[in-house]
Amino acid sequence: MATSALFASCAKEGYQGGESSLMQSEIVAALDSDSQAVQKLAVEVASAMGIQDGGVGQPLGDRTVSAVIPIQLNGEAIRTAGYSPAAVPVFFAVNYAPGGYSIVSSAHGESSLWAFFPDGQFSPQKMAECPPLCLLMERAVEMSVEKAGPRYPPAHRIGDEDDTIFEPYVEESRNLEMTNERMEPLLPVVWGQGYPYNAKVAPSPAGCVATAMAQVLAYYRKPAKWDWAKLRKHHPKEHSGVNAPEAYSELADLFQDLGQLVDMKYGASVSNADPKLIPPALVGLGFSSGGILRDLDYARVKGELSAGHPVIAGGFSHHEVRSHGIWPFDWEEDLYSGGHAFVLDGWCVFRRRVDVYRKMGGGKRKKERSFCVYKELVHVNMGWDDPWCNGYFYCGLFDTEHMPYPDRPTSGRRPSYEYLLKALEGVRP
Repeated sequence: MATSALFASCAKEGYQGGESSLMQSEIVAALDSDSQAVQKLAVEVASAMGIQDGGVGQPLGDRTVSAVIPIQLNGEAIRTAGYSPAAVPVFFAVNYAPGGYSIVSSAHGESSLWAFFPDGQFSPQKMAECPPLCLLMERAVEMSVEKAGPRYPPAHRIGDEDDTIFEPYVEESRNLEMTNERMEPLLPVVWGQGYPYNAKVAPSPAGCVATAMAQVLAYYRKPAKWDWAKLRKHHPKEHSGVNAPEAYSELADLFQDLGQLVDMKYGASVSNADPKLIPPALVGLGFSSGGILRDLDYARVKGELSAGHPVIAGGFSHHEVRSHGIWPFDWEEDLYSGGHAFVLDGWCVFRRRVDVYRKMGGGKRKKERSFCVYKELVHVNMGWDDPWCNGYFYCGLFDTEHMPYPDRPTSGRRPSYEYLLKALEGVRP
């Protein structure tokens, strides 16, 4: 069986935001318990996100909810299975004032945090312009639809078999908190595929593989032939809107060289490359190890990040199988499209404490125990030349080792995960 999979400058515009924003004062009065759950979570996220991306900028803990926008799929608000047409959309983008936004969902009164972004504001137009974000949203939708219902400990049975009494337990969740367990983003720059990066290959985009590689090279300041002090002045992480015209020519040379090393196929609107060519390219640039491509497992990625090594990763939004030939000389070909390469370069952990109570009758209850629910998010540099696209995403969106459902296999084929998510582990300067 043959496989065709190239990371490309993807072009997909499936997700949009609702046409009208629902302001904070309107949420509680107009929407049902799901939207109220989203509103509560949004406020908790604003309070909990007291980190500063790169150590610069206002903590999100100083911000307030300014708008809650339903996120739409092909013009229809996203809804979970079993929801009536009048139900509230599951996914919402929450904008904060003076800046930053998060993506949250709610189903049957249970809300979840999927991503947050320290910079920028959500808008339908911007989301349509960032296909990688659409890809991750699609994955989140699939996971949320199949997500199990609320956690409840099993009823505790008391007494003998002839006189069985059930004492139900209830859970009370505390506010979401951000723990001290986190790593700030490693990449020092926010680069992309347009001008000046593609000046030597215009009008084609520079390519997402070249962009991911260039940002990793900027982190390691390798190879030494490039003037990294000058290059890193263009769109530095701390001030991503700052241009450095003196670096334009060298940036264009860098991206062109990287494109040649990975045999970039340049097109009018799409430039793609085989990710398997990244390791030998890095070795050719003087790295002691170019790493190895493996199915993306977050535990291993976290180990790489904790050791100070950003991880190039990528995935695909579409997969099809094409049959060729005539029996008995027929064969199948796996085709993947809608691919994008990005860099994982940081992480953080949220925590919510849950108290478990036993109902005693007469409106009384007794606290039995407490436990904490943790949620890890990984920072993604999308390579989109805009910090608006760079944010922290729920790590389960990337984990092929523990994804709950693979693609449906055809006869005689091993299943493959929908986006063929891969990570380049073991890159060493």
